[in-house]
Amino acid sequence: MTYEQMLTICTLLLAVSALLLSGVLVIARRRNAARDDQLKELARQIDRRLEARMSQLQDLVDQARVQVRELKKLDSFSATPVESGVVQTQEQEVLRLYSMDMSLIEIARRLGLSVGEVELTLNLHKSQPAPQA
Repeated sequence: MTYEQMLTICTLLLAVSALLLSGVLVIARRRNAARDDQLKELARQIDRRLEARMSQLQDLVDQARVQVRELKKLDSFSATPVESGVVQTQEQEVLRLYSMDMSLIEIARRLGLSVGEVELTLNLHKSQPAPQA
């Protein structure tokens, strides 16, 4: 084989290699384009889900605002006398049980209070001046 023939064969091999490399690059670009399309679709789905969640959260915030307004309205119609009576009765019961030498823990259990609440009630009662007859 002559030098010119070998040179021609090498040139042809280089050309074929270049074509194969170009084909590989085209295929890779198409795959990347497909991946890009998949990523874009995934981003659109996530965006739609986020918008739906944001809408749900906004609805919940609106509902909470309405409930706050309703509670403020109810606050103006305070049930203080009833609550005051319950507290007074509970306070009297704490004092009565304590006067029977019942322990703070027993009083708390019996009345469904914490020991701290029982202590507070007793301390408040001790700090109040005795009623004058």
